[in-house]
Amino acid sequence: MTAEKATLDELTVVFRKAAESLKAEPIRDRVDYYACDLVDMAVWLVCSWLLLRDTNLLDSKKDVARAYIASIAPRLRASARS
Repeated sequence: MTAEKATLDELTVVFRKAAESLKAEPIRDRVDYYACDLVDMAVWLVCSWLLLRDTNLLDSKKDVARAYIASIAPRLRASARS
């Protein structure tokens, strides 16, 4: 699960940069507009990290974790770019 952990590390940095960019210019309308995207990104990351943690307990979770992380990675990057 090393590759998945590396992906999550990178996505966490992407999320932090997106959050910081909203904090840098706290224009209320802009923050309100992108808040839903930011929350979605946070949920995807938290679920991914929890799923990755669960792979240490159950080998059967590894395929699920790989698929989930692979599916959220492009969506999270796209949300961060917007």
